[in-house]
Amino acid sequence: MSDSTSASAAVPVPDPPATPVPHPLPLLSDVCPALVSFLASEPAAEGEPALAQGVARLRFHGWCTCSRTCA
Repeated sequence: MSDSTSASAAVPVPDPPATPVPHPLPLLSDVCPALVSFLASEPAAEGEPALAQGVARLRFHGWCTCSRTCA
């Protein structure tokens, strides 16, 4: 006996969304633009534009919440 509803039937794969799904975390450059500018300036000056652009794509995960005096 063979089962006619076996796993050989193709499962349709949904198309990706037409518009990009927003990321749940903001960009660090939206939270602290001066910090990102400072961090990206040195790699850019040293001829590392890809590294400088990578800094601009960092995500902000939140402020430290362990204590007010945390370093």
